[in-house]
Amino acid sequence: MTPRGVRMDAPAKVNLTLHVGARRADGYHELETLFQGVDLSDVVEVRREGAGIELTSTGEDAGPSEQNLALRAARAYLDAAGMSGDGAPGIRIRLEKQIPVAAGLGGGSSDAAATLKALDRLFEGAVGAGALMAIAARLGSDVPFFLMPLPLGLGRGRGEVLEPVDPLPALPGVVVLPGVRMSTAEAYGALDRLRAARPSATPPRLRAPRDWGEVASGAHNDFEGVVASAHPEVRDALSDLRATRPLVGMLSGSGASCFALYGNDNEADGASAALGSEGGRRTVRMRTLTAWPEPADL
Repeated sequence: MTPRGVRMDAPAKVNLTLHVGARRADGYHELETLFQGVDLSDVVEVRREGAGIELTSTGEDAGPSEQNLALRAARAYLDAAGMSGDGAPGIRIRLEKQIPVAAGLGGGSSDAAATLKALDRLFEGAVGAGALMAIAARLGSDVPFFLMPLPLGLGRGRGEVLEPVDPLPALPGVVVLPGVRMSTAEAYGALDRLRAARPSATPPRLRAPRDWGEVASGAHNDFEGVVASAHPEVRDALSDLRATRPLVGMLSGSGASCFALYGNDNEADGASAALGSEGGRRTVRMRTLTAWPEPADL
């Protein structure tokens, strides 16, 4: 029996490595990155009811509904399935925001992917896997990662050319939210200005890591310097984070959040207590994923 609704956890991601290459003619940059899903999640509920597409969102970072990627994802899905216009099914989307925006954690992209997966479940695969991935790529460079079968993957092109990687054992960690925001456009603009007098950079070709030791030895983020220079809060967060001696400690995506991974829960708990949540800073515990959360029918 086809469900009337689907509830999805929409996990965040961190970038275990992020190399940014030259700006392309289409305005995007060539990337080499290693995505890792983590259990800090939004919640997306999609129901088939009423008329039209409506979205309600709760949480401090909910933002205007019309700009929400989940709403855009629903419209794109119905268009691709030939179900838009007169007689289109009514869709109700409820979004519980827990992933901060403008943090480099991919929250909006994950919400969009969760919406696409929920709709495809409600409409019994009305849009094929290839078309679903194409919709995701049009919505944003990070969205396709959240449609991958596994929560660890290499990203190339502008991030949408993906290679699944066998999951590594789950590790505990923390995300530090330094209390400032930096949009993706701002981060790329700052990096472009820094590189204006230099030859175009060619990102190194990444390989799938075999263990966390290889991840740690290759951990790097080209945005760290410019984001830390623009925001002393990020600089201080990175310094404090690395003082806890993590396996990996770095900026995620284009920032402004930072994260660290540890060998065991005791180390992660100690780091979380040391880093604290005072002033504008907030520290959140998390864990890397080895599989995506399963949907729940409503």
